[in-house]
Amino acid sequence: MELEHGIAETRERVRRARTSGATIGYMVTTGGLHSAHAQLLEALAQHADYLVVSNMPDMSCPISAGGVNHTTLQDALVCKGAGVSLLYAPSEMDVYGTDRASLYNVTARGTTASVLCGRTRPHIYSNIATHVLRMFNIVQPDVAVFGEKDYQQFAVVRKMVADLNLPVTLLSVPTIRERDGLAMASRNRVLDANERALAPHLYVALDIVRQGIARGRTDYAELERQAAAHLIDHGLVLDYIETRRAADLERPQAPDDELIVFGSAFLGGARLVDTLRANGTQQGVRIWPY
Repeated sequence: MELEHGIAETRERVRRARTSGATIGYMVTTGGLHSAHAQLLEALAQHADYLVVSNMPDMSCPISAGGVNHTTLQDALVCKGAGVSLLYAPSEMDVYGTDRASLYNVTARGTTASVLCGRTRPHIYSNIATHVLRMFNIVQPDVAVFGEKDYQQFAVVRKMVADLNLPVTLLSVPTIRERDGLAMASRNRVLDANERALAPHLYVALDIVRQGIARGRTDYAELERQAAAHLIDHGLVLDYIETRRAADLERPQAPDDELIVFGSAFLGGARLVDTLRANGTQQGVRIWPY
């Protein structure tokens, strides 16, 4: 595995790989890599020959893990073990310069950016879209992988790729979980033992909605109310639980809509986020354009 910090050097290595006939696969990160990232890279390797991971510790960018320490050595070990060809680790100044306020940015618009997490964090998805677009422009991948734990983030990137006609195929991988159902996330490291024992109840709450939909129920608001009550009864502070269409994050409108159950809750000092495919294929990588 090669390590680069500069934009020009990274582009040159990618150019050489593409010239040799390789398909370029890419995953964007801001550190705190763990076994779920390795599984995302395993999925990416099924669709690309030359794997690139960007790893930029930008605590002002909401794509980061909420202040989790940037562990470059551990991240490099995860990447090397997953067969990554190039680890691109720029500084924030390399990518954004010194006058970030004057830079051109992407503005994420519409339902995909304004609902769920976007309601209380109105600029989060514009920042994420800007960061991902900058990384796409540097790496110029053929295919990029995203985990569905942050499905709203994937939906925003998917819409940006479509609206700006970017030549990138996107992969989405179902939420990767611990044995007790908790979605794997860097922020889980800040949970104490008691909080860690309670955290899987977010998944249990989402599964209440999923099971109801699997039985043919369409009273989504009542299912969400039951799921919220489960969370509150187990000591989590509800942010939201909502069922939305996978295609555009609008509310369900037809029985055959492909649906995602979204959930967020606060536990101690952590904000947990999770999603669950509510119908259709529960497993397997989705390739977009579909």
